[in-house]
Amino acid sequence: MAKVIFKLKNGGDQIEEKLSERKSRKFKDLMNHYTDLKDDKNRQEHLTSLIVVLRKYIGSNNLPNEVDLQGIFGRICVNSFSITDQDMNTAGTGVYLAASVFDHSCQPNSYVTFDGKRLMCRALVDMPSLDWSKLRISYIDVMNTTMDRRNELHRRYYFWCDCRACHNPERDKLMSSINCGNPKCTAPVHIDEDDDMDAPVGPCTVCGFNELSSDTRKKYCSIAKYCREQMEVMKDSYYLDLSQRGLEMQGDLFYKLNLLRVKFLDAAFEAAICVENWDTAIKYGMQNIEGVKFCYGEDHPNIGLMLLKLGKICLHVYRTQEALQYLKQAEPVLRVSHGTSHPTYKEELMALLQQAHEELMFMSQKKKKRINDISVICRTTCG
Repeated sequence: MAKVIFKLKNGGDQIEEKLSERKSRKFKDLMNHYTDLKDDKNRQEHLTSLIVVLRKYIGSNNLPNEVDLQGIFGRICVNSFSITDQDMNTAGTGVYLAASVFDHSCQPNSYVTFDGKRLMCRALVDMPSLDWSKLRISYIDVMNTTMDRRNELHRRYYFWCDCRACHNPERDKLMSSINCGNPKCTAPVHIDEDDDMDAPVGPCTVCGFNELSSDTRKKYCSIAKYCREQMEVMKDSYYLDLSQRGLEMQGDLFYKLNLLRVKFLDAAFEAAICVENWDTAIKYGMQNIEGVKFCYGEDHPNIGLMLLKLGKICLHVYRTQEALQYLKQAEPVLRVSHGTSHPTYKEELMALLQQAHEELMFMSQKKKKRINDISVICRTTCG
């Protein structure tokens, strides 16, 4: 905030970034949602505490008037990007004038990456021509239900999302489903948690199975409530024991694409990595590939990054063939989302692929040598 204030005072308000020969953006062109911000109690409390710090830090004489300060604060709140490193850890926050033009979609057609402080945006799908008005990125993590995504977007950015993904009730039903009670059927059975607790569950729309016990809904809702509470506990840091406990409670009841199952498998995967429990991380990562693809989309960059992690871990524990498999799957995804010059692709993925190929070649040569040595021994003995 202080850096922006001083930059604007020193002519930064005249800096513009070009979108095209005819179109450019200055800081004043960014939306500030002034009215929404004034009505936002939490944001106003944050601004009030921020002003106290700024007065001590830069002095009252350097502070803009209240209206301008609200405008600056609003523009930062709704237009800033979290600058991330190669491992997707937040390294800072930045306001990028040209990039602020990107609108949101829960099914984005573009993706933003960083190389240091340099922001790059790449299309995830083929486009006939560059049209800034049609580029869509994700403002939030879209691994969530439609209601939760829309609420988060309205709370943070003051708009109600109306993208295609937010008009797909069947997708939301899968996110709140259990396994069919018929052992020969793999179809999901939806549970609406807003229904009466004594309402029956089923029948299965595929096989017609209609013999789920009367307490199935209560059991599901109880476990789902517990899991949401634990996700709140883990919002800043994942814990392997809590993640495993949630997965144990879900057992065979929760469907493989149930959102809470996907989230807990993801939490267990990341938590196991943090404590260097590599075999456990591989187990949970492998189990969750289909669920993550369902939540993000088949070729979303997060799929590529997850496969890259799996490949890296497999290589570390000498599961080289599996490592090569995951790294090969990650390659086309990250080539599109990050580009061949990005460090994640060029310095990490390609280096790991080369290492995997070299290790497999070495093992193959070693195996051939062993076979040849055995043949020599046999000829010597039999001769």
